[in-house]
Amino acid sequence: MKTTLPLKSKKTKKIVIDQLAAFLQQDIVKNLPITNKDNILIGKYKVEYNSNGYFVIDLKKNILIAETFTKSAALALIKALRKNDTFKHILDLDKIIEKNTIDSLFYKNTIKKTKNKNTRIATIYRLQLASMNLFYAKEELYSLVIDDK
Repeated sequence: MKTTLPLKSKKTKKIVIDQLAAFLQQDIVKNLPITNKDNILIGKYKVEYNSNGYFVIDLKKNILIAETFTKSAALALIKALRKNDTFKHILDLDKIIEKNTIDSLFYKNTIKKTKNKNTRIATIYRLQLASMNLFYAKEELYSLVIDDK
């Protein structure tokens, strides 16, 4: 069942349209993320997915700012750009996540296929280290996205 407000007079319609236009002009609304398939628009920045990761693009200058492995890094990078902060640390965390994700896949495959006991034990140890590095890098990156500092 649809419920609509009756807007009988032109004056009432104009008031509602003006209120809606004023609401849409507020900064909080302008900075809401807009998603469209694999793209995210936040203000003048765009996060675009590609097969290698995510592109962060400045739409006003029409330039590629960075390419990231994770969506979280792309979002943290936009947050830093909007605050005029440096973002080298974000890219470093993203590289740590990328390296340890690939290493983990390699180690899991090695553990699965090797017949040598010593190789398996050493690889299990390396997998634990990669998993630990991955966990801490992700936690720090997520905190950069979510924390409102």
